[in-house]
Amino acid sequence: MKWTIRRKFFSSFLVLFSIATIVFNYYLSEFIDNQTELTIENDVAKLQHTSKEYLKQFQQLHPNEGTLFSTYGQSLTQTFSKLYKHSVAIYSPDGTFVTEVIPVSSQLLMAQKKHEENLNDTSSEELKRAFNNKAAYTISHVSKGTIIKFAYPVYLHDEFYGVIRFTADYSALFTHNEQLLQHFRVLTMALFFGVFCIALLLTQQIIKPLRQLTIATKQLANRTFDNLTLKPSSDEVGQLATQFSKMQKEINMHISQIEAEKEKVLKLEKERLTLFQNVTHELKTPLTTISGYAQIIGEKDFNDPLFLQKAAQKINSESTRLNQMVNELLTFSKAQTGMRKSEVFDVSKLVSSIIDDIQLTTGQKISFSSKPLLVNGVQDEIKQVLINVIQNAVKHGEQPITVIVNQTIQISNTCKEIPPVVLQHLFEPFIHRKSKDSHGLGLFIAKQLTELNNGTLTFNYKHQLVTVEIHLATT
Repeated sequence: MKWTIRRKFFSSFLVLFSIATIVFNYYLSEFIDNQTELTIENDVAKLQHTSKEYLKQFQQLHPNEGTLFSTYGQSLTQTFSKLYKHSVAIYSPDGTFVTEVIPVSSQLLMAQKKHEENLNDTSSEELKRAFNNKAAYTISHVSKGTIIKFAYPVYLHDEFYGVIRFTADYSALFTHNEQLLQHFRVLTMALFFGVFCIALLLTQQIIKPLRQLTIATKQLANRTFDNLTLKPSSDEVGQLATQFSKMQKEINMHISQIEAEKEKVLKLEKERLTLFQNVTHELKTPLTTISGYAQIIGEKDFNDPLFLQKAAQKINSESTRLNQMVNELLTFSKAQTGMRKSEVFDVSKLVSSIIDDIQLTTGQKISFSSKPLLVNGVQDEIKQVLINVIQNAVKHGEQPITVIVNQTIQISNTCKEIPPVVLQHLFEPFIHRKSKDSHGLGLFIAKQLTELNNGTLTFNYKHQLVTVEIHLATT
């Protein structure tokens, strides 16, 4: 019997098909198991987060330090059981069983109910780990299904209140996964058999163009983007060649974009380094002043009431400036790295409240007119933007100061001549320092926070008239 290329291919593919089928089904089974485990982990993580948030709020409403579970355990377990459809058990900090509620709607949980009265060597693994300050869950395959037991230690305000354990029925998930695996096995067999038959028919037709594609792929790996040349064809190989040529162009384009993005990242890193250096320098100035005055008035033979009063005033003003600078930097850092929650609110009311506070503390008169304007953003961040801009107008501007809320927020004031170098770098940190209590962060942080809330902040200056216009995302 002559071993032709087709026959060799047939034999090789048959062996490959068998091995691939076994391997595919093995990894498919592993994948489904991993996805099941991931689903359970996500579920228990969400369960821990939501239940703990509820406990935090409940503890604020019932501030009985150390007696939360013993006093309200029954109420809490009933609430959680009704909310999550799970069995819920609570244990005191010393491992004593407090109470447990099992949903009657779950036959499996009712059939598997087994109270663990106290923590001991025979207790469930997840319960032991919970008392070792680790959230844990275990999977139990029982005769009529599968249950998950999840327990975690409850700490509120750094105080240990005990352990809460949830028992959930996951039979449906495991049954569904087993059925899914069976379907995939059948589909795999059919798919590989179909591919096997088609591959035998097309082997001779695709070998030549595939060789050319292999050469082009090697060229692509060496970053050679010459166009692939094949005979015109409307079949899949021809389409593959066409798409490969497009891919070559797109890869070349993406490489250019990546290089451009790299430059942006390097520029951003340089800007951050510059900001860090400037912050370090600006923090040293008030600290040095405070330290100097403190050393003088702390000397044993110091007895100068007038200088003491001057030193106290200077220390107070520098401390205030330092505190404001640190607070603004913390607000900016929190907005960039913290959890942010947008909401819809009427910004005109917020502006009115801020103006009242500034007028009260500074004695400056601010003209204000507004219409309701609903915006979408993080209210605390937008409040900081408005405070910075309006205070900037009060510090550096002259009367009249006008604030108008319509479709946008406009803050206008007259001022002395602004040097061109300041205008050019207005939104950079530590630029504007005309006032003794100014640290040059106000407009920088205001612009950054505005952009984080999908808005824009513009500064217009003409004939000693300044107009700052803030556009915010509206509903």
